[in-house]
Amino acid sequence: MLSVAAQLLLCSCCLPAAAALKFLVVPMPGDNSPVLDIMSVAAQLQSRGHTVIVAADPAGAAFAKMAAARHSSNTTAEAMQYITLQLEQQYTLDSMVERMASKVKGSFSKSKLTGIKLLLQLQEIMVQPCHAILKNATLVQQLRALEADAVMGMALPGSDPTGDSCGCMLSHALGIHSVVVNGCPLLQAPLNVPQMGTGNTPQDLSTAKGFAKNLAVWSLHQAAPLAIELIGSPWLKARRDLGLPRVLSQCPLVNAVAWLRRQAAASCTPVVETALTSWLLEYPRPLPPHQVLVGPGSPRAAHVISQPDVAAFLDSAPAGVVLMATGTTPQPRIALNQKDILELAAGFAELAPVRVLWPLKQRALPDGLKMEYLPLGENTLVVPWVDYNDVLGHPNTRVLVSHGGYHSVYEAMFHAVPVVGAPFQFEQEGNLHKLAAKGMAVMLPDSAAIRKHSNDTFQRQQVADTIRQVLDNPSYAAAAQQLSRALQAYSRARSPYERAADEIELAINARKAQQEQLLVRNQPQSRSRDKQEL
Repeated sequence: MLSVAAQLLLCSCCLPAAAALKFLVVPMPGDNSPVLDIMSVAAQLQSRGHTVIVAADPAGAAFAKMAAARHSSNTTAEAMQYITLQLEQQYTLDSMVERMASKVKGSFSKSKLTGIKLLLQLQEIMVQPCHAILKNATLVQQLRALEADAVMGMALPGSDPTGDSCGCMLSHALGIHSVVVNGCPLLQAPLNVPQMGTGNTPQDLSTAKGFAKNLAVWSLHQAAPLAIELIGSPWLKARRDLGLPRVLSQCPLVNAVAWLRRQAAASCTPVVETALTSWLLEYPRPLPPHQVLVGPGSPRAAHVISQPDVAAFLDSAPAGVVLMATGTTPQPRIALNQKDILELAAGFAELAPVRVLWPLKQRALPDGLKMEYLPLGENTLVVPWVDYNDVLGHPNTRVLVSHGGYHSVYEAMFHAVPVVGAPFQFEQEGNLHKLAAKGMAVMLPDSAAIRKHSNDTFQRQQVADTIRQVLDNPSYAAAAQQLSRALQAYSRARSPYERAADEIELAINARKAQQEQLLVRNQPQSRSRDKQEL
């Protein structure tokens, strides 16, 4: 099937060259991976002569500028226009962690509902800065005066990009198109495709047990949007307060409820959604017309490690290094307890002489646990931050212990580093099961997403034994090497961020051309009649 860009190109091949476009980008708050993705695509569009306007608070603008330069240049990042949003409340990653932790404290349980709870809480938090922007009439007028062609939005991790979001609300409020850069895509799967959270492979679906499990989770996925609609989503509440139209759901069950459908007046389906994932990981399935897979954007050739202590630690590790990576979300603090962290530290110590690099901040630790309480071995180095991609590209890095987020999984695949999975929630578990089916990953027992009992925790011996299994068995590294060759070849041909910019550019130009042709057809025929009379 042709991609969105290819189909639109065929439709617009006879049209004159399009003028430069103008894009409004409002990244989500915080220093997180989705912001890196959307700003990297924005940098590609800026470098092609289009205008990119970034609206963010001071802290967000600084991170957005850094993110834009990561896969392009400082010159391109500086060339973008930045509008500073002066909001009454600052929405930083630290503040979001605090709010999310306080909301789930006491009610959080280690179950299959973990991911749903976290996603609902994330949506409640993320709607707040968007609501604050649109509630400010002066700011809305300023954004409308920009006369942008499209809002570049980002899907929340684990959410459906055709559902409501800040980008969709902005596009409706400003009366312009929307496009989505989706760095953490959950591709919709029909019943004949393994459902996320089941752990099924395509072979499992031929068994009664595997099919029954798939059917149960598929039914849950279909019912969840209806439950959210009936309860009242935070986006719907914000729309009511702002006077914006209700959104038509993409869920068949929601549309089957007649009174809900009568209230729907708008759609959040973007002109195009660029999903930053690859068929190397995803199971084959049909895609909706607006969606195109462009490949994972975050992996790149490794740069020199900027921190001297980390560089020395990696360079002087003849037995190899294990990287522990849990992403940029608050999930470790929420999904793990004190004993989990203590057992991980003790398990890492047993791996000596293999070294362990552990990026960890105090804010990621469960309440009451301090850094100095961790039983760290001499083989373990804890640092506040490292560039995962650059560490994974170091020749001495042998294993990644990961929660299973898209970015870390694909960076490990790109650099041929096998993975030990420790997922916090269902979509991360799904990523790791797919990676395990490829032969380059194994799941850590008693990980938060797969625990049978809420009081289960990691066990230090299991931690050490599972990592040794991957270190000592060359089949994991061989499978990773095979996938790495394929992913690197794809990226060399054209980078995923360039492909995403291609799709967005062509989709918006074609949509504008369609609108212009429609206007021409609807023009009164008075001029032609006047000419005939003359």
